[in-house]
Amino acid sequence: MDISGISSASMSLLTRNVGSDIGTALLKKALDNEEETSNNMMKLLEQAANPELGAHVNTVA
Repeated sequence: MDISGISSASMSLLTRNVGSDIGTALLKKALDNEEETSNNMMKLLEQAANPELGAHVNTVA
């Protein structure tokens, strides 16, 4: 393999690694955003307006 072939292969690997690193960083950011959203939703569910609503069903009426 000549020098230009080695250089070309090196650049190809470097480009592939950078692309992989970018993809991993984007996935991590998306997962962090989803975790924050789910935590916020859990907080909202804990603050239900009336937790007794629907606990009793009137079957006589």
